[in-house]
Amino acid sequence: MSSVSNLIADCFKVSEFYVNMCALMFGATYVPCALIAIKAFGSLSPSITFRFGSVVVLAGMWLRTGILIDKQFIYVFAGMTIVSTQFAVFLSANTLICNRWFPDKERGLATAISSMGVPFGSLVSIGVTGFNFAPCAKDKRPECIIDALYS
Repeated sequence: MSSVSNLIADCFKVSEFYVNMCALMFGATYVPCALIAIKAFGSLSPSITFRFGSVVVLAGMWLRTGILIDKQFIYVFAGMTIVSTQFAVFLSANTLICNRWFPDKERGLATAISSMGVPFGSLVSIGVTGFNFAPCAKDKRPECIIDALYS
């Protein structure tokens, strides 16, 4: 699935499936978390919902940094799973924000432009990932992989 999953799997002595599950968790958690996000946006203010989502994402990202200390891939997997739970909150936010901030004539264009963030970010990350991991193709030390993950 990922162009570098085999490199990461070899380095941390885990299966490629386990590495690819980090990305697949976004799809696995989306539907149940989207239902929770809809309920949160309906009953709480968007500000509270976004702040809670941001704190959860930050906690997941901090958990991922555990790999710097212990060199165990479980920190990355657990952190990505936590981050993935908030994907629905931020993915559905563009429509909510566009409905509140833009008049009817501009709303369609604003929603379309803001919806391009995820596909555009995915395209950029594919290129950046290859560039970051190129030196690690020969140097398969965990330090090289970790450096590439966090650069």
